[in-house]
Amino acid sequence: MNKARDLFSAPSLNNSSNFAEQLHGIFQKHSFHQKTVIKRLGGTHVSGIKESDIPELLYRTRQGSSLDTLIRLFLMEIPVPCLIAEDILSTLLSTSMLNASFLRREDDHLVSQVKIIPFEDFYTCFDSPTMLYTSARDQYVMGVGASTATLANLTVRSQSQNTLDLGAGCGFHAILATSHSDKVVALDLNQRAVGYSEFNARLNNLNNIQCCAGDLFEPVQGQQFDLIVSNPPFVISPEKEYIYRDGGMVGDGLIQKICKQAPEYLSEGGFCQILCNWAEIQDENWQERLQKWFDNSDCDVLVLRLESRDAATYASTWIRHTEKADQEHYQERFNRWMDYFKQEHISSVGAGCIIIRKQSEADNWFAAETVASQISSPCGDQILRKFAAKDFLNTLPNDEALLKTVLHPAPELILEEQSTPKKNGGWNNAKFSIRLDGGIPSVGEIDSTMADFIKDTSHGRTLKKHLKKLARTNKQHPEEIQAPFLKMVRHLVEKGFLLPREILI
Repeated sequence: MNKARDLFSAPSLNNSSNFAEQLHGIFQKHSFHQKTVIKRLGGTHVSGIKESDIPELLYRTRQGSSLDTLIRLFLMEIPVPCLIAEDILSTLLSTSMLNASFLRREDDHLVSQVKIIPFEDFYTCFDSPTMLYTSARDQYVMGVGASTATLANLTVRSQSQNTLDLGAGCGFHAILATSHSDKVVALDLNQRAVGYSEFNARLNNLNNIQCCAGDLFEPVQGQQFDLIVSNPPFVISPEKEYIYRDGGMVGDGLIQKICKQAPEYLSEGGFCQILCNWAEIQDENWQERLQKWFDNSDCDVLVLRLESRDAATYASTWIRHTEKADQEHYQERFNRWMDYFKQEHISSVGAGCIIIRKQSEADNWFAAETVASQISSPCGDQILRKFAAKDFLNTLPNDEALLKTVLHPAPELILEEQSTPKKNGGWNNAKFSIRLDGGIPSVGEIDSTMADFIKDTSHGRTLKKHLKKLARTNKQHPEEIQAPFLKMVRHLVEKGFLLPREILI
């Protein structure tokens, strides 16, 4: 680590404009694409390379092709002989990248001081994690991590006239938004992050991204957006050392501030999606606490809690993330974090996505749910369906209107039946469960009666006809089971298992 501290020089982003397009051409020429790289690395994802993976990946890139060299240089940060690197990049491009400190020379080798990953059809450049162990660490610009991928999967991808990436970092979300936005603004407090966003826009030949520096919404005063995405510095800590990590306010004050200001910058029907952490206060309901943030906001809000960590686990995780090189002071720093959490009555920290929709012409609603497992695939359409389902339920005038509805299974719905054998022969009664495959994970247990009902929804009958059929099967009068039946139906719709046809189209 000392060697990294001595050798590292933060890339000069102001000197990078002259080679971004050249670099893109090199990557295209030598098939430095997501699919080809993952195939060469034996399935290892481009954004998930760990130090422990290096020996295997060195073996997989041992042939020394141009693709192998680019992988070693920009993904693995392995020294590459100057002659080989210059043969691929050209002497002129290598010199430009050296002058801008994107590369550094070690004897007769070149080492990258940035990471560049291919993602879908784009490239994203950001600081090497090595920078965290230098005196310039406070300006570190993070790349594509787990939180980045989660927000990307959750993002609503409807056509947008104006999109804002708040706390853009290297501009990853801004880049993704260009495919469904007329104009994208990438905004960050860290001037180096703005520089990376500008470089990445040029690296990807994108001309509909405007990059600017400023504190929260200040640079876009008076503007409104159809979509705001934000992966801000959300870590709750007693420190203000890292711009990319620490919010700089007490507790989750920064997230509260974003949530309270965002509605002003949303166009009617527009969405704001914030991936963040929030404090879970001792003896206080976390849902009720978050709901208060949106009083009189003219917005509907859906909170998806992806996890909750006790204060000690949370502190340990983040300290180890940034202070690997300073184990000597680990206990001292850990104690300071725990004293801070005790002072603020924080027993645990929730993590997830707060999704806000501007809706000023209807009664607003707030909903919060804990997601069964991590989100690993795109689910923007599912988010839209969840909002539409909530609107559908809230606008029904009475139970009779619901009974006239025809519901259909969600496209991701899977109904499973499990039976176990009895010791003396035969089978135990089957157990039924439903889940959504992909997107936002959701699971539930149901009985055989509801399983039959869900199967039957594929026939296009009204709920009133389903109710009568269930009543006959159970030898009951429809009025006897109507209340519990409709309660279950509402739950299935709210969770996205069953939906009206107009929502599915």
